[in-house]
Parts: sequence; structure tokens; C-alpha cells
Amino acid sequence: MKINSEGRYPEMSDALDARMTRALEQSPTFSIPEGFAARLAAANPPRVAPRAIATNIGRSMLFVAIAVLLLVMVALAPAALRASAPSLALEFSFAVEFVVLVCYVSLKPSLR
Repeated sequence: MKINSEGRYPEMSDALDARMTRALEQSPTFSIPEGFAARLAAANPPRVAPRAIATNIGRSMLFVAIAVLLLVMVALAPAALRASAPSLALEFSFAVEFVVLVCYVSLKPSLR
């Protein structure tokens, strides 16, 4: 065998190229053993449905907000008596927010 200018054996190179071409042109064959899915399912622990815990965090936060808003309005009432425009506007906005929250609680049946 002679080595060509590329440093390879031409006879081996052609044979190797032909073998590689045949191997690459073949589609892969695979098979799944019988009962594979059943064995896999049996190996895993059984699934437990998650329990839904009923929480009323939103409802609780709504009542806390109403209570805090009422306390803030009572605490700021003396400042509103001085009748400055910013204190009246702040007291009025708290009053409107308080009324809106109370109306929301009273009109939404799931929050009673």
C-alpha cells in the first residue's frame, strides 16, 4: 500500500468512505421491550392528589385594610378640624376608600 500526498492510504480511504456512507444511509432500528411502560409505571410511586387548602387570605387582608383605614381616619381627624386643604383632601380620600371597601364587602356574597 502506498501513501498518497495527503498522508492516507487511498485503498483504505475509499473502503472506509464506502462503509461510512452505507452506515449513514441506513435508518436506525430500535425496539421497545414488551411491558416496558408497565415496568416503568410500577417502579414509580403512586401519585397522590394534592390537597387543596382553603385559605381566605384576601378576605382577611380586606378586613385588616378596613380596620387600619378606620384607625388612620380616627387618628387624622384632629388634623382635619384645622380645615387645611391637604388634610381635608387626605381625609376625604380615606373616607371614600373606606366606603368603597365596605360596599365591596357588603355586596360580594362570598366575603360575608
